[in-house]
Amino acid sequence: MQMVKQVSSRCAWVLDDTGFPKKGTSSVGVARQYSGTLGKVGNSQIGVSLNYATDEGCFPLDFELYLPEAWIADKMRREKTGVPVNATFKRKWEQGLEMNDRARVWGVPQGVIVVDAGYGSITEFRRLLAARDLSYRVGISRDDGMWRSEVKSVPYQGFGRSRKAMSACAVPAPQRGRQGHAQAGRMPQTETATAIARSLRGNSGSTLSRLR
Repeated sequence: MQMVKQVSSRCAWVLDDTGFPKKGTSSVGVARQYSGTLGKVGNSQIGVSLNYATDEGCFPLDFELYLPEAWIADKMRREKTGVPVNATFKRKWEQGLEMNDRARVWGVPQGVIVVDAGYGSITEFRRLLAARDLSYRVGISRDDGMWRSEVKSVPYQGFGRSRKAMSACAVPAPQRGRQGHAQAGRMPQTETATAIARSLRGNSGSTLSRLR
């Protein structure tokens, strides 16, 4: 908090992960997994961090090691390395949300959440940010499916598993009924991020900020 007090409250909270290449298998959380540091899958640890960024600079607010499921399942390995017995598996974006919640409890000035596509393409992550009434700017994959405007979930028809409300994700393309409405029991058709971006080129009145 002392560093936060020395810089502007106009900030961004940057959530990211960093890889630490390793040669052995004893370090906590080490596994063959994708590392941005290596740019490929390799033997490494992954650390998830929440960072406070302003015009003056950027510094970490919180940091956690990511523990792969294999580590959580290996009781003897956890005991040997001092991993708490009550440790549970958490995805990186789930760790990030917990860090965000802790920082808010600490009273850190809230900034817009900024993440890359590794986090931004996860529908549930975005939904939980919105549920917290947080502003965010996320990277997405070029193949992510999305709608150009808000879409309400389709009422459950009583067959198979019920649908969950989603703000933007890939779904099977349905047939559209009259006046462009989705047929009963089906979601409207999505478009890839690439297709929407191409359609907006040269249109000064449209920006990608319209996309949800």
